[in-house]
Amino acid sequence: IALFDLQPVDMSEGVRSFPRTLIKFRDVLRKEKTSPVDSEAAYRKAYKTDQIRLSVIKYKEVDHILESSSFSIPDSFIKPEEMTPEQIEETVDYEVDDEDQVWLDEENKKREQKKKKRIDEEMFELIVDRLEKETHFKDGGTHEIPSMELNDDCCVCGNGDVENTNQIIYCDMCNVAVHQDCYGVPYIPEGQWLCRKCKLSPMEQVKCELCPLRDGAFKPTAEGKWAHVACAMWLNDVHFGNAAFLEPIEGVKRSLKRRAKLSCLVCKVKVGACLQCSKGNCVKSFHVTCAMQARLQMVTDSVVDKKSPDGITVKRSVYCNVHGSMAVGDNEFAKNKKRAIEAIRNARYRMLTEAVTVTHAPLPTLDAEAKKRIEERVGDKSAVEDILGFWLYKRKKRCGLPLIRGSQVRER
Repeated sequence: IALFDLQPVDMSEGVRSFPRTLIKFRDVLRKEKTSPVDSEAAYRKAYKTDQIRLSVIKYKEVDHILESSSFSIPDSFIKPEEMTPEQIEETVDYEVDDEDQVWLDEENKKREQKKKKRIDEEMFELIVDRLEKETHFKDGGTHEIPSMELNDDCCVCGNGDVENTNQIIYCDMCNVAVHQDCYGVPYIPEGQWLCRKCKLSPMEQVKCELCPLRDGAFKPTAEGKWAHVACAMWLNDVHFGNAAFLEPIEGVKRSLKRRAKLSCLVCKVKVGACLQCSKGNCVKSFHVTCAMQARLQMVTDSVVDKKSPDGITVKRSVYCNVHGSMAVGDNEFAKNKKRAIEAIRNARYRMLTEAVTVTHAPLPTLDAEAKKRIEERVGDKSAVEDILGFWLYKRKKRCGLPLIRGSQVRER
């Protein structure tokens, strides 16, 4: 029998026992319906022993470690002590990192040669902390680029309808309007909300890899670049890595390679990835955002699909200026070819000549009064001047992202 091959387990004080063997041996005897007397004889014969000894469990009694507390539940609620505005003002949240330490060592050598006071870590942390908290974003200028119309409609789907769980939210920095579902925002955060472009690259303008439009609702791609959410939704070879948050955008390289030879009907620019008309054998193509600008017929239908996890698949169709069907919707430019061509020309004209004015990427700025307050608090004007240049360098290297988490604000 296999259970006879099990070795005894050595326990404390040299006592031997057979825990697993006993259990298996008991089960075998139960199946064979052997009497207790025969079972004892069989075990004695198999293991050549007439007794089973197990170690005695020993434990030590100790006094309780936790002392008895005299705490009793008060009649009123316990309220934590909140910090006063003066205490918050005195709190320093910034901490020196390795890069700061290298710069401090070099800067202190220069200051010693000029016989200036050294900058210690506490002073450096205080100055950077105040620079971060006194800073606000200011528009760095204006320039004109082709843009979609600025209104209260979602810039992804073009619809202004809202629901309780699908509200239109606005970025606190660039004021872009998007539905929660269209941009991948499951819940509306409390306080400030920034789109991904303003949060990850607030100082640098980004461009879409799939179309020539320079503004709108962007999301990062898997390659570290940017693309419009609308472009990713309408191109069937582009998809989202996370379906809930709609990022990162994947398949951009493949889409660019497949659609490299297509030219846009509206903007006439051979860049990015163009859609083709959903009408069979039609070779006309256009960018997603250009089709939205020209008000081409873009239809979204829900189709039953048993293979899909949700049981429904979204089918997207877009038609050129000639094949837009009036039966699907009130398509004003699909009545005849002449009106359709004129509508395309008007859209192209709007994109090239009637460009709306948008702001450059905002830059962190410091008011003269705020700078004066920092100098008075530190008591060393030259130290503030030197650290100010290094602080601006770090902010620029981080594309404008604040050095203290949660300190990114915008002047209203």
